[in-house]
Amino acid sequence: MRRSAVLSIFWLGILFSIFSLNFPAIASSAGEPAVLRVVRITPTGTDVPAGRQIVFQFDRAVVPVGRMERNASEIPISISPGLNCQWRWLNTSALACQLDEKSSLAPATRYRITLDPGIQSEDGATLAQPLLHDFTTERPNVRHAWFKTWEAPGLPLIRMTFNQPVSQTSVADHVFMVVDGQAQQRIALNVKPDPNDKQPPLSLPLPGEKMTLMPDTANSSQAADTDRKKEGSTREIEARRVWLVSPDAELPLDRKIELKVEPGLVSFDGPQRGAENRVLVAFQTFPEFSFEGVECTDNTDKKITIPAAGAQLGPKGRCNPLRRAALVFSAPVIEEAVKDHVSIVPDLAGGRTVVLSLKHIGHPLPASSQLRVHWLDLELHRVRTAGFPLRQSSPRTNRPRCDAQHPCDREAFFP
Repeated sequence: MRRSAVLSIFWLGILFSIFSLNFPAIASSAGEPAVLRVVRITPTGTDVPAGRQIVFQFDRAVVPVGRMERNASEIPISISPGLNCQWRWLNTSALACQLDEKSSLAPATRYRITLDPGIQSEDGATLAQPLLHDFTTERPNVRHAWFKTWEAPGLPLIRMTFNQPVSQTSVADHVFMVVDGQAQQRIALNVKPDPNDKQPPLSLPLPGEKMTLMPDTANSSQAADTDRKKEGSTREIEARRVWLVSPDAELPLDRKIELKVEPGLVSFDGPQRGAENRVLVAFQTFPEFSFEGVECTDNTDKKITIPAAGAQLGPKGRCNPLRRAALVFSAPVIEEAVKDHVSIVPDLAGGRTVVLSLKHIGHPLPASSQLRVHWLDLELHRVRTAGFPLRQSSPRTNRPRCDAQHPCDREAFFP
């Protein structure tokens, strides 16, 4: 019994000591509430969508449920560039800057926020010191680049689309081509509008003006940066979402070409320049133009290639006359040009319909490089291009008959 009493006194002493040590802190905590903290501010980071809301999330309840709207004079928050905020508490601990359609965040813009002490929580806590925050909305970048056409064998015309209007001069300065991945072989590009783009361009204002006008855009007036003012003082600059680019001169034949973009694209929605540094598309230019031969299939559906005149012929092959044949070129050809400059003797029509179609091979480009000639149970004697035959020879008097049992052989194509 006596031992139990001693142990009880001992433990009571320990508890009293712990309570005595912590009593000042508890008393202080009861008199001075902990500092109010901001858990997060959204948006944050770079290249964020140009939305219509900025949210400040606190670590505790700040206002009671009731009147949630607030006047700007009640909110100790400053934002640069300025925004027409409609302040509202989303709940008891989340404050939002709401923006309407005409005053949403501008693209390519860095926003700086200062949150000063002054907002007080329900338990009386406030910020210990001013809080700084910043974020950058989406900067100009390339969305798509695809081949619209080829104006010459080494002269592609590429259509580029951007996420926001960019100036013509910045595209010319920061989009370029390189040969075989060698940066020192930088090829400048011509930049021009796409006649099929119906959107009106954005133009720099007259010298001395501070604002630009973007037609058909809700948030259309943005301050021009120093570079744009300087550029606009000497000439008028257009900005578009769509531009056509092509090299100044024909590219070298049969070489690897890369279309690249580097940081520096100028947006007319905001002062922040583009930061992309990547290869947009890589392609191989066409080799020197030539006629390669004829392709067909035999009765087992095996592809047969018959080389053009002067090439070494391989083992003899036979074409199925009920299947299609193709003229193969080293580079794409225009369908109308093939129809005008290629003749087949004797004429394949014979009251039947000859189907001509183009098929692309070899290169990742939107062009066609084969002409397929389809015939049914017709005699095929000789394929001849305008002005010069595929193979010089005298006319054959006994032409082979092509049918299912006797497919045409190589000599039927090249007598």
